[in-house]
Amino acid sequence: KGSEGNIRCAKQYQTIFAIFNQGLLILINLFTLKSFFCF
Repeated sequence: KGSEGNIRCAKQYQTIFAIFNQGLLILINLFTLKSFFCF
């Protein structure tokens, strides 16, 4: 039971990390666009 809980936890963290990574990429893209267009 303990390892199953750990796997579920790891999957949850993976999902959160993927969402966080996606948001980070979007932010970086926005900043590069801003500097490119000199807003």
